Amino acid sequence: MKKIIIIMILIASCIILNAEILTLNDAKKMALERNPELLAQEQSTKAAEADFWNSTLNLLPSATLTGNYMKFGDGMKIGMDTAENSKSYGFSITQPIFNGGKIWLGSRLTNDLYKISRETYFSKRLSTIAEVESKYFSVLENETLLEITRKDLQSAQTNMEIAKVRFESGSLSKAEYLQLQSEKASKEVNLIQMENLYQTSLLDLANYLQIPEVYELTPVPVEEYQVILEFLQTRKTEDIDRLIQEVTLIGMENNPYLKMSALSVETQKKSVLMAGGNFLPSVNLS
Repeated sequence: MKKIIIIMILIASCIILNAEILTLNDAKKMALERNPELLAQEQSTKAAEADFWNSTLNLLPSATLTGNYMKFGDGMKIGMDTAENSKSYGFSITQPIFNGGKIWLGSRLTNDLYKISRETYFSKRLSTIAEVESKYFSVLENETLLEITRKDLQSAQTNMEIAKVRFESGSLSKAEYLQLQSEKASKEVNLIQMENLYQTSLLDLANYLQIPEVYELTPVPVEEYQVILEFLQTRKTEDIDRLIQEVTLIGMENNPYLKMSALSVETQKKSVLMAGGNFLPSVNLS
């Protein structure tokens, strides 16, 4: 029984330990699944898609079915004749032919709005990933700086112990001894500030990921970027300039904000045409 309890405790400890360690990929996944602004934009995109399909269906014919049933009581007469139960039904089909271009332009307009919403979602997704990476690397940076500050304080404490012995033996002046004490106190303050900064960055990351707390992050191996770094280090200045131009062209073609601006211009043009179509007649085939 004791062995079973010990095994269960070890398993639970491992689960808790793994839950406390967060990787960069896990952080990105959490942000994409939980970020409220990204989720709201996703729903807005779905609504824009529904509006697009709804406006497109207006191009198709519409049908209306009607029916009527009239029942009379036994022996009821209408004039000299005995009333009989009656029923009627009918249907009508209407096909828009021309409505000043409003139906077609309305469909194209909602299509543009749907595309804008998609680009907005894509842009928000990219900014969410970039924000997670920024906060994640900020925590790792502050963790490294905190460790450096601790070692700096340990070195100051060691120097202070040596200085105390020298001061007591008379080989160190009081002014120099007080200067070392001041430096040690300053480094203690730096350590406190660095600890606060590190904890603040952890809380900031946890709040952004919509989780209670982050205890530990998995360091990002430098080897993942080693190939890129070596490639850039071995390139000439002309090659780097050419690479920057290529990246700029890719950004000009795929930047979501530029796409949204272009779509907004097209949307305004269609709105102007729709306004002009109000002066034209409407033709429907029934």
